[in-house]
Amino acid sequence: MKLNNAKVIDTALSLMESERAEAFIDEFHHGLFEAVEKTKGYTIAFVESAVELNSEERKLLEKELVTILKHGIEVKYSVKPELLGGFRITVGDWKLDASITNELRKLVLDLRKAG
Repeated sequence: MKLNNAKVIDTALSLMESERAEAFIDEFHHGLFEAVEKTKGYTIAFVESAVELNSEERKLLEKELVTILKHGIEVKYSVKPELLGGFRITVGDWKLDASITNELRKLVLDLRKAG
């Protein structure tokens, strides 16, 4: 099962520089909690990022995942420069793709539909 994360990602892109960034964070958390609720029982999260995450970023991410999943989780990190920016998180059959590559792919598809 792949969840449709388009709304969350589109909202993130439009709100990142706006005054409503704080409201977006709440919406993002709600969507993430809802999606990850379906991953209960999984203990490994795979995180792919365009650049190496530093130890502080890893700790923050792991803390959020533990809070969401309500149990310990092992996180496996990998660097994927082809993402161009952003990240992908996979827990069980749930995936959040917040990469630039994914956004560009969706933009191309939308342009093809419109043209």
